[in-house]
Amino acid sequence: MASFQSNSPLTLLLILLFIITVSIHHSHGDEDDDAPWLGRKLAKLICNNTSYNQFCVDTLKPVLSPDTKASDIADWTLRHAQVAANDAKTIIDDLLTDPLSQIQQQERQLLQGRCQLGLNLANANLTAARK
Repeated sequence: MASFQSNSPLTLLLILLFIITVSIHHSHGDEDDDAPWLGRKLAKLICNNTSYNQFCVDTLKPVLSPDTKASDIADWTLRHAQVAANDAKTIIDDLLTDPLSQIQQQERQLLQGRCQLGLNLANANLTAARK
């Protein structure tokens, strides 16, 4: 019997990106600040609070510049998380429909339904966080 592992690498990626986004959005997202955070300084502050520092830095590199605002990083991270969620759903669907899989049709449909619900919830939360 197959089961969905909640600690899969893609799930961990989504959790990490969500934590980064929430910490940026709620702590440093004010665009009215007189002294906006410098991109690299903010990225260093964010990544020092993660358990996998190098992954965090590599993930943020495409958006960093000396004048990057926290809100820019948060927006980019949210978009990146939505893409990762969609990729995860595609990979899970591919695994569940693999002809070599011994999963019964009914169980497969149940797992695909759970996956779709999880994707919908993740996308709804990410969309709400962007507003």
